[in-house]
Parts: sequence; structure tokens; C-alpha cells
Amino acid sequence: MRFSSRSLVLFVVAGLVAVLAGCGGGDSGASSKAPAKIGVLLQLSGAAGVYGPPSRQAAELAAQEINAKGGVLGGRKVQVVVADDATDVKTAGEQAQTLLLRDKVDGIISTEGSAARDAVLPVVRRAKSMMIYTPLYEGKACDQRLFNLGEVPQQQVSPVVPYLQDRFGGKQWFVVGDDYIWPRQLGQVTRSVVTQAGGSVAGEQFVPLGTTDFSSVIQKVRSSGANVVMMALVGSDAVAFVKQMASFGLNDKVKTFGLAMLDNTLPAAKGSADGLIAAYGYFDALDTPSNKKFLADLRAKYGQDAALQTTLSESTYEGVHLWAEAVDKAGSTDPDKVITAMGGQSFDGPRGNVTVDGSNRHVAQHVYVGEAQPDGTYKIIKDFGVVQPGPQCAL
Repeated sequence: MRFSSRSLVLFVVAGLVAVLAGCGGGDSGASSKAPAKIGVLLQLSGAAGVYGPPSRQAAELAAQEINAKGGVLGGRKVQVVVADDATDVKTAGEQAQTLLLRDKVDGIISTEGSAARDAVLPVVRRAKSMMIYTPLYEGKACDQRLFNLGEVPQQQVSPVVPYLQDRFGGKQWFVVGDDYIWPRQLGQVTRSVVTQAGGSVAGEQFVPLGTTDFSSVIQKVRSSGANVVMMALVGSDAVAFVKQMASFGLNDKVKTFGLAMLDNTLPAAKGSADGLIAAYGYFDALDTPSNKKFLADLRAKYGQDAALQTTLSESTYEGVHLWAEAVDKAGSTDPDKVITAMGGQSFDGPRGNVTVDGSNRHVAQHVYVGEAQPDGTYKIIKDFGVVQPGPQCAL
């Protein structure tokens, strides 16, 4: 078949138009069926390595649930891409860069410590991406690209301190924490809250992350006359401290309020942690229909390998769902559009309803108090109802 010059030009132009239409930008066209990727940056190894596995399972379950309902944006599957920061600040920044630049994720959900969060945020800013931060933390982490789902001191400490003093009678406090941002700032909050509640802080001690010998710290607790310890230790540090408190015979004399002794950390201290108090937005033992379904779905997916869930992992589960809802609302995975859509997003999860406040980037949430039992589980002894995060950010 022979073509005239004019026909050939028209044929080529039509072909180019067809190719360009097929390649279309944004979230439409054939390429739109590529997965929507969310990075999950957590601690699978190192001193806080116990916290990561439940969060990984919770995130994967959330993605499975979303995909079973058709995914996002009319058929795109949600893909969770997991990275381990090894409980190391430098590694956290490197892994964030890998997620954003190599794996091309559309945002990051982080369950890391505060110092690691502060290492990741500049990477997120440079990539013009977004971050959902799920752990309990010291509060007032404010950035245009950051949303916080975890408990802040106004939720975890302020209502609990006067309650503990009234219920158990102790008013002399001693703060023990790892030496980084979250424990130190919590120490400052504790002094203020305890004083307002008619108590006093007898002393405080901060130790390097990964400390195993707490004998000198416990001697200070004993000599201070404190009858309540505010413990802001994480992972293996918390377990070592609780065990050594028991071996020193102080558990009958000093009540421990553990701020990061999570459901899956407590069994490692079984027999030494009886009566320890914790306060979170979520406990694995929460007796609600939504939590029972959540745990049953995890068992169905992972069988005997299903991990005990924690306040960190439950909020990671929420984070994936909230991000996916915001993607659909925005009509795009573009981080700037999703950030705008996140404000006002609401999700009914295992701990109840949470709604993202678009102006302060935090959530109001139920706060529960749990007491450690001899079998290494928590029994919920108090529900404060929904507690506001207080003034945090003004964005």
C-alpha cells in the first residue's frame, strides 16, 4: 500500500496521539493500574525491635482489606513497602530516602522514635512527600507534611497522674527514661502534671538506649523515697528495668507507670511486672466488637504467627486506612493533594473512631488504663473516654 506525503504525516500524528493518550499522566490511563505504594518505616531490629512485627502485620492487613474492596482510585491496589530502621537514627534517614527515591512510595507511615522521626522529616520535605507518624510521643511535632496519630502527654499523662495518685496513694514520683527527646520532654511534662496534682518529683535519671544494668538507677529510686516511677524506657530497656525492680524487692513498695511497656513487651517481664500500670489509646485486650474482628482477621491471615497488637501497631493499621481514604478523596496519590484531603478524615477502627484535625494534625482518642496481670497481659481498669490532644500545631 502506498501513502501520499500528507497521509503519512496524518498517520504518524494519529499514532503519536494514541501513544500519548495511552501514557496519560496523573492517576488515569493504563499506568493508573500500577499499585499505590505506601512506605512503612519501623523497628524490626535493635533495642526497640520488638515493636516492629505487630505494626508490619497490621499494615499488611489494612492493605488487604482495602484491596478486597477494590483498592483505591477505581482499581489500583495498595502496596505496603516495609523498611527497618534498626532502632538507629542514621539508618532511619537512609531508609526513608530508599523508600522515597528507589521504591517510589507515595508517602511514609512511621512507627519510629522521636529522634528517628526528626531524621526522616527532612528527607520527606526534600522529596515533597508526606508522613503519618503513629507512635505515642512528646507532642508538638508540627510540619506541613506530617500527621500524628499517637498519644501525646495531654492524653497519656495529664489525666492518668491524678487518677493513679487517688487510686494507689503514691505522690512521690521518680522519672526513669532513655536519653532522647521523648523521655526527656515527658519528664518535663510529668513535673508539671504531678505538681498540679499535689505530688512531687523526687528525682529523674536518663540512660543510653540499650542499657541492660539498672542497678545504680534503682538504688537512686530506693534512696529517693519515691513510691511511683514514671518509666519512659522502650523495648528491651523497659523489660530489663522491670525485672531488676522486682529482683531488688521494690515492686511492693513502688508503683511503676510504664509509658512504653506495650502489650507485646509485657510478656517478656511476666512474673516481674504484676501491677504495672500503662495508659494507651489501645490495648490488645480491648473488649469491643471492632477489636475482636481486628484480632480475628489477623489470626485468619497469620495463624499462629499473628503478633500481639499494640497501640503502635493499631495506629499503623489506622494510618494505612486513613491514607487510602485521603487518596480516594483527593483523586490522586500526589502527596500535596493527599495532605489537603487528610484534614477531617475519619476512621472507625479497633480503638474506636479517630478523626484527623486538619489544623493541629493530631487526633482525639479514647485513653484506657491497663494493669499488668500475672499471666503477662493487661486488664483494662479505666476508660477516660475520648481525650483531646490539646494545643499542638497551628498550620
